Amino acid sequence: MSTQGRKSATWKRVFPAMLVLAATLLVPYRADAAESRVIIPDFPSVRQWYSLSCEYAAAAAVTLYWGNLVSQRDFIREVPLSPNPHEGFRGNINKPFGGITNYGIYAEPLVPVLERRGYDATVYYGDLNRLKAELRAGHPVVVWFTSGQAPQPVYTRAYQGESFRLVPHEHTVVAYGYDSNTIYLMDVGNGGFYHTAWSSFLRRWTYLQQMYLVITPGAEMSRGSLTPPGI
Repeated sequence: MSTQGRKSATWKRVFPAMLVLAATLLVPYRADAAESRVIIPDFPSVRQWYSLSCEYAAAAAVTLYWGNLVSQRDFIREVPLSPNPHEGFRGNINKPFGGITNYGIYAEPLVPVLERRGYDATVYYGDLNRLKAELRAGHPVVVWFTSGQAPQPVYTRAYQGESFRLVPHEHTVVAYGYDSNTIYLMDVGNGGFYHTAWSSFLRRWTYLQQMYLVITPGAEMSRGSLTPPGI
């Protein structure tokens, strides 16, 4: 075989191997690039009706996204009052934001209102990987954290033998995406969309024990079958 022929045969063996190597190097990079930013498109802007109704507004926003609205007024009508925010709404919904006497509500009392209307609603604590997985699956997440960057004290109170924590400036928003540096939020305080650094979010989220609520349509619910007026 001539020198030119040997070179041609060698190239025919090497070139396919180079293609395999290139594919091995490039495909994971493209996948990582595609997964580094997750955004749920067309999430609605919703504003809270009362000074302390952020939790109701955030949950209502998620149900509005799914197309079967559970209105803020539904939560106001059906959720009981309780000094323990894990059991019901603590305080007066019309009072100023930021205190612990007139406070708001945690995730658990929202669940029955949602389930009565065909939603699956699950409360989680301290599971960042699950939160990210829910966002990747296209599920907006209601999250509890503190408003603003200032450090906050944590108070422990008890009611009927159950202890719980209260944190001034507790607030609730909806997470609708993330990337490697930030988490994307819809703030029902003003209906705006913004993003904040993971370091800031995690610090403020931890005050509320990294609490969040996942709301998804139940098996028998058809998306968009009913969207009442008003939010």
